[in-house]
Amino acid sequence: MEEKKKEPSMNLSGSMSAEEKVEEAQSSTHIQPAKTIEETIAELSGVDNDQVADIMEQILDLAEYEKELMSADLQPGYLLAADAWLYSISRRSFFKLTAGSEILSIERVDDKKSHCLINSDVFEVSNDLIDCVGWN
Repeated sequence: MEEKKKEPSMNLSGSMSAEEKVEEAQSSTHIQPAKTIEETIAELSGVDNDQVADIMEQILDLAEYEKELMSADLQPGYLLAADAWLYSISRRSFFKLTAGSEILSIERVDDKKSHCLINSDVFEVSNDLIDCVGWN
């Protein structure tokens, strides 16, 4: 009679067989597909996407922009045309100002001179030195 060859046993010391250990290793190292950044942020923040869309729509509402445009100051910008020594009405002294200084406000006194707010001081400026740069 032929005797069956015994297959070598794969049992290791312990209570689990080798097959059970292989199955456990495969199930524990199961790699999940990577999440996108958007999914991760949504998961962490718990914010509803519809709610976010509604908020963004409110922020970008054109009616709000129209109101702001209507209330905006619609005067052109002015600059000092050349370097000049100008008389400060508030400090009663002459100060040298450079060309390109922004004139914030103009009050015409007569055809030759104006009182202009430049920086934080009011100066008496010849109308020839006022340069209109338009609407920016």
